[in-house]
Amino acid sequence: FTPPAAKMAERMGWRKTLTAYIALALVLALGWWRITPTNAALLYPVLTLLGSIPVGGLSLGLFRLQVEHSPAATRSVYFSANSAVNGTVCLAGASICSGLIEAIDRGSLPFGINSLFLVGAALMVATILSVWRLPQSKPGR
Repeated sequence: FTPPAAKMAERMGWRKTLTAYIALALVLALGWWRITPTNAALLYPVLTLLGSIPVGGLSLGLFRLQVEHSPAATRSVYFSANSAVNGTVCLAGASICSGLIEAIDRGSLPFGINSLFLVGAALMVATILSVWRLPQSKPGR
């Protein structure tokens, strides 16, 4: 799904394209939050099929924004440091989610596992707000 993202970015710019793909991921997270045994036969296939759409656009959009906003002279150092930070944040996020799932399974928390998708949705809103603070690239760039 990266070619549609690239075409969209040519017309709208990467910031708006990235925001649109994050918004789609946000809608999907809300769909997963609302899934129940009653509606799973309908929602599960739809959410699973649509789930791959934002991945390509997000990956390409974030990479493109990093290229645009990183210093050209030290770009390789920037990407190395960025990869290290991303890996550390992913490890921390996976550990936190694992702990939350264990706490939910034990009954230590007053909400169900579906509520974790609300946490993801809130983080996506924070990401959209962060992306909108970046300067807008010119379409086609």
